Amino acid sequence: MDRRAVHSMTAGEIQARAQYYRTALLLGLRDGLEVVAWADEVIASGAEVPAELLEVSLTPALDLSALRHALLPLAGDGASAETVQAMLALCAGDHAAGRRSIADTVRVLAQMRRMVVLPDWLEHELDVLEDDHMLAVAGVRGEVGEVEARVGRFLDGRR
Repeated sequence: MDRRAVHSMTAGEIQARAQYYRTALLLGLRDGLEVVAWADEVIASGAEVPAELLEVSLTPALDLSALRHALLPLAGDGASAETVQAMLALCAGDHAAGRRSIADTVRVLAQMRRMVVLPDWLEHELDVLEDDHMLAVAGVRGEVGEVEARVGRFLDGRR
C-alpha cells in the first residue's frame, strides 16, 4: 500500500479496509500477514489512528479468528456492497491467475453465500451456480465443463 495513501486514510477508509480484510479472512482470500502489515503501515504513517488498530497490529498473523475478532470494532458487522464486489474481484483474479480452480472457487462462492449478507439476486445466482456445479460433478444433471464455463463467465464480469 502506498504510504501517502495510508497517511491520508480517513476513519471511513480505515473502516472500509478493515471490513475488506475481515471478510477476505473469513473466505480465505487474504492471509493474516497482509492484514497485520496493513495495520503496522497505517500506525507507522504517523497519522492518528483508532486504538483498535493497535490491537490488530499486535494480533498473531496466523490466528485468523483472533484477527477477525480484532478487526470487528473497526469494520463493524456485515459487508458493504463495495466489499462484496471486492471479494468477487478477488475470486475472479485468483481463478484467472491459476491460484484457485473452478471447483475451489465454487466452494469459496458458496461460503460467501452462506456467511456474508448478499443482495437477493447475487445470493440466488451463487446458489444456482453451486447447485448446478454439484449436480454436474455428481453426474445427475448437466455437464461439468458447461457449468464451469458459466462460473468462468460469471467471474469474468467481476474482475
